[in-house]
Amino acid sequence: MKRFVDLFCGGGTATKGMTDAGLVHVVGYDLWQHAVDNMHANGWRADVADVTSMQSIPQADVVWASPPCTEYSSGSNHREKREHIKELVIDAIRLALTANPRAIVLENHPLMLKAAQYKRAMAMLDGWHIQEYVIDAADIGNPSHRKRCFVIASRSPMTGPVWRRTPFLSWDQVIDVAGDGDWRKTSHADKITAKLGDLPYCLYNYYSAPTIAEPMTAAKTITCVPRSVIAHKHGARRWLKSDDYRKLMGLPDDYKLIGTERDRCKIIGNGVSYVCSHSIGKFLMSNLT
Repeated sequence: MKRFVDLFCGGGTATKGMTDAGLVHVVGYDLWQHAVDNMHANGWRADVADVTSMQSIPQADVVWASPPCTEYSSGSNHREKREHIKELVIDAIRLALTANPRAIVLENHPLMLKAAQYKRAMAMLDGWHIQEYVIDAADIGNPSHRKRCFVIASRSPMTGPVWRRTPFLSWDQVIDVAGDGDWRKTSHADKITAKLGDLPYCLYNYYSAPTIAEPMTAAKTITCVPRSVIAHKHGARRWLKSDDYRKLMGLPDDYKLIGTERDRCKIIGNGVSYVCSHSIGKFLMSNLT
């Protein structure tokens, strides 16, 4: 039986992949009460906690940590004001070591690998075997793009593939393009659909720079604010909902989301792609004999 603890657990998107891979969940920690409630709704133990003031966590074979990533993102507006948030990667490793684990998994935005805080955190793992990966979840079968770094630190060498490249499921293969009848025809929708050309429909994303995902492609990266709409050539549209976002992150039907629609979308937007956490879980299970 291989046990794991997750720090910055959110609503359990990484927890779901790891437990489905065969690891046994011990406890998760997050500062957001609703995230902890979502963990409970899925049957996992979790506590509201500030990792900066914690002294130790329970013993476990693996510690998974997903500190906040926005401060590492080139698109963040908070890099200067919230520079201290980057220090959480150091707290994550400090706490992980108190569990006396055989492996630590650190997940974040790829720019974390260039940060001084990350280098200081890795210096705490002297003698450990460090593997750094940057992967777009769409490259291993996820129906939406999500480029993240995964650092796997282990006391002993780990071998074998962490994941295998797999053809993705397109966004319109996993969500209902016709939808639930929540359609509206507006002048703004006409402006969007004018860009479709020969396409019958697309997934239009109201990001800072609007983007379109064509049929039979992977969706753009999911954010914590719902801002994607299916637009049809005839001018109708349907806003995506949290259950659509769950499917675009590859999460199975038995993963539960609770709370308001906004909270549910935030859980998904802050989460980890299921194919990534599940693949890493299987990799750890094959090495932790």
